[in-house]
Amino acid sequence: MILVQNLLQQLNGNRMWNKNICFLILFFGYGNIFSQNFYKQTIKKNQSIDLFCLDNSITLFDFSALNPNFNQQLLNIGDEIINVKNQDNFINEDDFIFHKVKRKQTLEKISNLYNVNIDVLKKYNNLTSFKLIKGSIIKIPFESIVSQNYEKANKVKYYEVLAKEGKWRVAYKYGITIDQLELINPNIGEFLKISEKILVPNIDLKKVNKIDENYAYYKVLPKEGFYRLKLKLDIDENTIVYLNPFLSDTELQEGMVLKLPKKINFDENLVNDQKFNLSNSITNYTKKKIALMLPFGIDDMNFDSIQNMKSQLTNDKLLNLSLDFYVGVSTAIDSIASYGIPIEMEVFDTKSSSKSDIYEIIKRNNLSDYDLLIGPLTSDAFNYTSELLENESVQLVSPLSKVIPKKNVVNTITNNDILFERIVSFVDLDTTTHKKYIISDSQSIISSDKLKERFQNATRFYSTINDSGVDTKSLVLDDLDSTFVDKKNIVFLETRDQGFVSNVTSILNSFVNDSVQISLYTTSSSKAFSGNNISNYYLSNLNFHYPSINKPLDYNFYSDFINNFKNKYNFLPNKYVVRAYDLVLDLLLRLSSSDAEFEQVVMQQTEHIENRFKYLKNKDSLGYRNIASFIIKYENLQLIVVD
Repeated sequence: MILVQNLLQQLNGNRMWNKNICFLILFFGYGNIFSQNFYKQTIKKNQSIDLFCLDNSITLFDFSALNPNFNQQLLNIGDEIINVKNQDNFINEDDFIFHKVKRKQTLEKISNLYNVNIDVLKKYNNLTSFKLIKGSIIKIPFESIVSQNYEKANKVKYYEVLAKEGKWRVAYKYGITIDQLELINPNIGEFLKISEKILVPNIDLKKVNKIDENYAYYKVLPKEGFYRLKLKLDIDENTIVYLNPFLSDTELQEGMVLKLPKKINFDENLVNDQKFNLSNSITNYTKKKIALMLPFGIDDMNFDSIQNMKSQLTNDKLLNLSLDFYVGVSTAIDSIASYGIPIEMEVFDTKSSSKSDIYEIIKRNNLSDYDLLIGPLTSDAFNYTSELLENESVQLVSPLSKVIPKKNVVNTITNNDILFERIVSFVDLDTTTHKKYIISDSQSIISSDKLKERFQNATRFYSTINDSGVDTKSLVLDDLDSTFVDKKNIVFLETRDQGFVSNVTSILNSFVNDSVQISLYTTSSSKAFSGNNISNYYLSNLNFHYPSINKPLDYNFYSDFINNFKNKYNFLPNKYVVRAYDLVLDLLLRLSSSDAEFEQVVMQQTEHIENRFKYLKNKDSLGYRNIASFIIKYENLQLIVVD
């Protein structure tokens, strides 16, 4: 606390007034920069924009910058705008001068002394009369003093994005959460672009936080407090507050970026760019050569009969998959070409994908000339191909199946162990009071045992075995009656049987009420949870979570891609089209983002339309594997990404 007696009285009428006020602003006027708070506001009464700005202590520039699409002069009831909270809402002691009342000193005299409106003094001191008690303390807000002598400053300004600067860096520098940055810049994409102009809080450059590469930076997740951070990162509250002094005056907020010791896990450190925009890092514009090995089976097509051709195109699933994948690759190549990178592609028909078919292709072609060889699609065919090309320099990419690691093999499908760990770690973050349960059938005992090892206090249930020793893949209501506690229950359901999923979700849903909450999880995203017999209503009501190698297609966000594709090919892109597009676009961007080796950018996590990629080098230099994944949740009958 700062006690100032008659400081301004000594300065009153003095030509040094403005100089000292400036000093006071520099010394006291800038509080915790995390106090800037942007929010959506619904207008409650009709009013002019000028009056709204006056009442909310913002400038016309602030209003127009935060609401660029709002062109009318009047605000009407129901209009939704973005506003910034007045600093009065979160002023701290450093925002005041504290005046000790002298004998016979009135509120009017103090008002004249500091040139502050009496109503302002009454507001900040909760006064109901003009009478004052000798020796009492009156708070004089700096903002009111400054506003009497200086033009109101803008609350926001435009900032030009620097090279390799992501959202978290800008948010940290200007003391706001990532969500706040996105709120005041609704048109920015997933990644910031070099020289892009975005809105940030208008704070003094001397107060901008600096990124110190000797430390790690971490984004606070929903419901994370100091206790949870201690468990997760092994960093205590005192250390966190010491490195982030603003936390002395404010609470942890979702999306807030914290400076932390560098010992935190690689994946948790924002410096390692968990999401990375490869298109902003292109340095290698040389021609890239790729080859596709797909089972079209052209030799078996009857081109003389239109009827037979139609039948093949309708009924041959492998042919359709190959065509979809090829179209996705071609679309990715078109996108890469827009960056000025020439691509040469060769397509090889593996026919039935027999060993003899593959051997003939490799024998007749010099595949070592290519940067990437994508395919074959099946694991057996791919593994045989990788045996024949094990000593070649070409990167062999398995697009749809898990394959045997080799030094030049890129496994793009995240394996089940990583998905298991992903969902278990996600549940570990839940520090709310709850009980855990594991339900499995006889074919999923291994995963049930692994879960029990991780959650030793969990209660286990198994599907019913009949008198003949056959697993019925079912439970009855009585099996779970009186099991669940009030409030929260976490249930893992481990099975690959659709009937068992239908049975268990129906039973679990019957227990959900105002006092009993059930959150359903599984460690693998099998088709058992998405069949025709599965109720999406039950899954949504049970807050069903699962790990996945891909996410649902966001038709609104990717409407341009979808519409352009449909206009060109006359059908909507399916999962194989999107998989091929995401995979090949990502790989070609990685090859173009380094003048050195593929290895230079493998650890950067990227995300495209439906897929994430983050490659880790295998032990003994046996190629690379993708370790990226999503956590998907059913919510309001929709699939959403929660992590």
